[in-house]
Parts: sequence; structure tokens; C-alpha cells
Amino acid sequence: MNRKGIILLIECKRTNQKDIQEGERPGGIVSIMSQSQWSRNFGHGEAKIAEATENYYVLTWDLCRLGYFNRNIINKDNVKSSFAFQSKGHSVTLYIIELAFDGVYVMAELNSIQIPKSVNTLKTLITRHSLMCLMQAAHAFDKIKKEKNTSQEFSSMKRIEPSLKQLEVLVSEKKYRRRNSSI
Repeated sequence: MNRKGIILLIECKRTNQKDIQEGERPGGIVSIMSQSQWSRNFGHGEAKIAEATENYYVLTWDLCRLGYFNRNIINKDNVKSSFAFQSKGHSVTLYIIELAFDGVYVMAELNSIQIPKSVNTLKTLITRHSLMCLMQAAHAFDKIKKEKNTSQEFSSMKRIEPSLKQLEVLVSEKKYRRRNSSI
């Protein structure tokens, strides 16, 4: 909860929000709740359980989906940037997606945070490094909450393509799950 009484909630379950064109939906939505009202979406996230072996194909495809869903937030809400997270097991990676130039959407990794596995290891979250990571993420999130940009120049910078189906071409069809990069 911040000083204005607004609570940031990250809902990480199958959402009811569907993308009209693709019939796909994100794994989670980053939104703010003020009293009992939801405000606009600030980003999306994907979550996977920890596995014994790494499945880079699934993680890469989730990253492509994050870029797609967050690009749509930028386009539909007329905001310059959006917030994304990718969770795998006890590790959460935070991203910011920004419309930087004419048709160029940039996804940058902010931080990667290790979530404690039990109450006994909760003190590992309160280290100087972990708190700095959380502060950087909070600062980036504050920048995202800025007002909408409705200028003609900003509108001309946005791009609609590619769709999720077209993005599937980027991810290798050969699903060798232990290869470091599937792109």
C-alpha cells in the first residue's frame, strides 16, 4: 500500500481478459486497486512452476507473449511504457516495455528477484541487494503510471503487427528444451 491508499495487486491466475484477435490471454495482469475499483492494466505476466530440467522453449515463448500483450497495452491505452513479469519457480524477472522510437518497442530486463522458499528463509528477501532491486522496480512502476499520451506524433509511432501467430515463427519449432536459446 502506498501513501495514497492505493494497493498494487498482481493477479496471477487464468484471467477472463481475452485478446479479441487471437483468443489468447495472459497468465497474470498487473493492475492497481483503489478501494474496490480496478484501474487500467499496467502490464502482464506469465508464471511457470519449477521443473527439474529447464524448458527454454516454453520460457522463450512466454517472453514473446509478454512482449505482445504489453505492446497492446501501449497501443490501446496510449501510454509510453508497460510493466511485465516472468515467474519461474521461486525466481521472478521484471521487465519494462517501452515505445522508444517510430515502431520500435523495447523490452528491457529490470531485475531478477529470488523469492524465499519457506518462512525460515524469509530473511533473504530483506537483504540490501533485494531491497535495492525492489526499489528499482517500484521506481520504474511509478514512471509507468504517468498520464496518457494522446499526441499525434505518439499515435503515429505505434505499430499493430505482428500477431501472436506471426510471432510463433520466431520461436524454433524444434523444441529442444535444453538449448540455451530457442530464438
